[in-house]
Amino acid sequence: MKLYLAGPMTGRPMFNYPTFALAAARLRAAGYEVLSPHELDAPEVAAAAWASPKGDPADLPESFDLLAVALDNLRHVHACDGVALLPEWARSDGARMGHAAARRFGRRVKPLDDWLACLPEGPEPLARVVPHGGGWYVDDGSPKGVIWFDYEHYAHDLAARINSGAEANGRH
Repeated sequence: MKLYLAGPMTGRPMFNYPTFALAAARLRAAGYEVLSPHELDAPEVAAAAWASPKGDPADLPESFDLLAVALDNLRHVHACDGVALLPEWARSDGARMGHAAARRFGRRVKPLDDWLACLPEGPEPLARVVPHGGGWYVDDGSPKGVIWFDYEHYAHDLAARINSGAEANGRH
């Protein structure tokens, strides 16, 4: 299973690269394939980020293009099966954008520790929320198991209830 790592970077010492590096290593040790933004930056950007005491964008080289990076990150989220959220992810515009995109693309989104508590070899969730035609549906994998919702939070609530029942029965 391939995960995208999302969390705060700007305004953190060394753009939070140490936290991203540790999280990526922990996920890989647990068997996940990981796409981490700190590993996707150009070498000159990564070197400047590691050297930045306050995570100030002014410390980055002129070649750094925030719009290009943001669009690339959306492509990476789309290419993954899920998103692992680092602590304080909600304080980051980029991580919130990745979170919203993952939900929109129907990807699984959980805090880092929740991914680490469940092995990637396990079966897929029983229910998945899929955006479609201006609404959302919950697909539990059965031919007649599709339920349509006009409001996304209702769809996610039902999927979470179905999946939590699966986890209680030993499935993650």
